[in-house]
Parts: sequence; structure tokens; C-alpha cells
Amino acid sequence: MIPIIIPFYQKQDQLDRCLAHLKAQSLPVEVFIHDNSQENIYFTKALNTGLRHFLQADCDYFILLNQDMYLEPDAVEVMVRFMDAHPRCGIGGPLEHLVHQPADHVLGGGRKAFPCGVHRIGTRNGLSHDEQIHWANGALYDSTQKYGSRDRLAGRKHAADRQ
Repeated sequence: MIPIIIPFYQKQDQLDRCLAHLKAQSLPVEVFIHDNSQENIYFTKALNTGLRHFLQADCDYFILLNQDMYLEPDAVEVMVRFMDAHPRCGIGGPLEHLVHQPADHVLGGGRKAFPCGVHRIGTRNGLSHDEQIHWANGALYDSTQKYGSRDRLAGRKHAADRQ
């Protein structure tokens, strides 16, 4: 089981499409969704809620998504292979393809740690290599030190469509 965390806010059609893409993954996933439409705790706190939920299940790593990310069928498998090969990597976040700007992609994380981190935008070729980053989009989990080996906060990217 690969844990996926998705903060959700109001656009059910996007969430449904995201979940359909997750069902088509080459590895099984378990999805945690926090519905910010009902209780808006905002994006980062919703991610933290999902991380806490899965920490109880003794997961080795986590994948963070937005509701409007539609993963390629092998995206989870590619991210898991990367995290298996890089034991310090505990959180994965995909490279985002911008639907309305097809030449551009976004790496929702950066080489600088919070609070100075910024999204990087570039061509697919410019962002297509695997790399360790200090944070994945929206990830700010302060309590990981309490959980021993769960203090691995690096990121991984892989292609996903985003609109």
C-alpha cells in the first residue's frame, strides 16, 4: 500500500479524475483525502493531517498530490523506486505539467528549505532529472522528529498533468 494524501476543495470533478488516475496505477495506493470544503484547515494542515493518519500505519514514505493532478499510470511506481533507492527520501511530489502552458512544467518544491523555497518553472527537459529537494509542494511537517525514521523530508518528482 502506497499512501497518497490529497487536500480537497470544492471541485469534485477534479478530485474524481485524480482518483480515477490513482486507480489505474501500476501499484496499489491508499488515499487520504481531507475535505477543505467542509472544514477548511488549508492546504498544509490538511497534508499534515494525512501524514499523521498514515504514520499510524508505519509507512515508509508518502506521496502528496493536489486534487487537480492526474498521474501517468506508472507515476507512483517510479516515485516508489526513487524513494527505495534514496532511503532519506520520505515524501514524494510529482513534477506538474501545466495544461494551459504545455511547454512549461512546475517543480512544486525547491533546493532552498522553507520558508525560502520557491516553485521552479521550466521545460520538461530542464526539470526531467531525478533530484533531492528540501520540500515537496505544501509539505511542512514539523512533528516528524517525534517519529524517529519519519524525519526524512526530501522530495521526488515525476510527470503528472495539472490544470
